[in-house]
Amino acid sequence: MMTFWLILAAMMAIALACVIAPLWRGPDSRANPRTMAIALYRSGMAELEQECSSGLIPAEHRAQAQRELERRLVDEATDTSPSAPTASRPAGNLMRAVVAALLVALLPAGALVLYMRIGDPVAVAIESEDGAQTVEHRDSQGSLEYVVSRLAMRLREQPGDAAAWAMLARSYVVLERPEDAVAAYRRALALTHADPELLADYADALATLRGGDLNGEALQSIQAALALDPLNVKALALAGSAALDRHDYRQAMQYWERLKAVGDPEIAAQAQRNIETTGALMATAR
Repeated sequence: MMTFWLILAAMMAIALACVIAPLWRGPDSRANPRTMAIALYRSGMAELEQECSSGLIPAEHRAQAQRELERRLVDEATDTSPSAPTASRPAGNLMRAVVAALLVALLPAGALVLYMRIGDPVAVAIESEDGAQTVEHRDSQGSLEYVVSRLAMRLREQPGDAAAWAMLARSYVVLERPEDAVAAYRRALALTHADPELLADYADALATLRGGDLNGEALQSIQAALALDPLNVKALALAGSAALDRHDYRQAMQYWERLKAVGDPEIAAQAQRNIETTGALMATAR
């Protein structure tokens, strides 16, 4: 999170520099009336020379046209009082300083307020892991509760975001709020039915809420997940545990065997231990 705020501060400093730097510079010399008058005079003379050389203006009229250009130059140069820019410069400098100070004070605050209103601060504290949104502790339990509350507020305004509901549900699991997690999972599943991982997570949250009971609605959710993905690791593990709770050792062994075939060495090792434990229970039951 610290990296995010450092980058944000650097970007804000660059933006302020781009806005404020022109305010501290004095008036552009190119905008000086005398400079403009001289430029117009030179342009007029160049045009006069071109017209004379091409025969559009007779040679006897060249001197008269040049005097007219010189008269305009004098008139435009003397129309601007030399004392006016000097007198107004302190007031102009003061005004630029006031505007710069206001920008320094208001621009960062305004940008932060706008970001908090329409941005996504929750994304700073939530990362995507293996294709699923996972909540991680950043600074403290309080900071996590803050970003979760921000996400819940956003979902009140945008309730059709299934991924955000799933993210909120997993956040509640981390905060050990199973009832809220179950409610959020239900909202996510109402918007996304064919998601085996979400179905398995929902079953797990239901079991936590009901003291570890994997039967009933939790078991239905596990079976729905396996129907969509027969090799879903979490659904297989939950299904094996549910069968073990029912003392259905044969079915539990079937789930452990399927879990062992997933291919991950650590999962396979744990599945083998479950197979051995279940085999011992079967022998005892006989």
